[in-house]
Amino acid sequence: MVKRIAETFGAPEATVTLHDRNLADAGLRTKGGRGRSAAKMSATDVANLLVAVAGSSMVKNAVQTVEDYSGLPSRGGEVSIRNDARSDSNDGNPPSSWGLSAFPIPALQKLPASHSFRDAIVALIEAAADGSLREAVDNLPVEQVGTNRIPNYWGIDVILWGPYPQAAIRIYCKCFSEEHHYSVIPTEMDELMKWSKEMEADRNNHGDLRQIREFSSKTILAMGDLLKS
Repeated sequence: MVKRIAETFGAPEATVTLHDRNLADAGLRTKGGRGRSAAKMSATDVANLLVAVAGSSMVKNAVQTVEDYSGLPSRGGEVSIRNDARSDSNDGNPPSSWGLSAFPIPALQKLPASHSFRDAIVALIEAAADGSLREAVDNLPVEQVGTNRIPNYWGIDVILWGPYPQAAIRIYCKCFSEEHHYSVIPTEMDELMKWSKEMEADRNNHGDLRQIREFSSKTILAMGDLLKS
């Protein structure tokens, strides 16, 4: 797992190893013996290490990063469907559960509205491992141009914002996009103003340095292959 994530992210294997060790010590990664008695790696183990490496600027923050990001609740999604010159999008009160009407991925669609950021990443990894993600991609409509069949382009983006933990997952193909946001930052104005003042008064806050880190379907597919091996 460490080697595959390091290769996929282009990160030093030694750094990913330290992240993994910190998670294991904190009980955030399955531990076991060696050989036949070794613990079987789970999609949750993989998701935790992905979040640690993607969301931590320093190895020492790996455990806190996983705790901060993994439990972020779904705040609802934005769906955009374009047909010819007409574009439809939901607004007002977007649902917290995944619809994916034009790009069905059952593992995600089965998640309850109360699901977390980690739940969604785990579902994507499991879909990549059991073949249902590839099946969903293969079932996307293709465009016929003369004698040529042009495959539908598609992608998955997993995005983490800092210093205040927020995240998003975007799944898209031609003429369709669905994006869900994960955060505990208040949305009501009064609560948001109160929260903002508390953060400004906290001497231990994260400071003013902002970061955006993201990974794509390339990583999701690689992690699925890892679990299959």
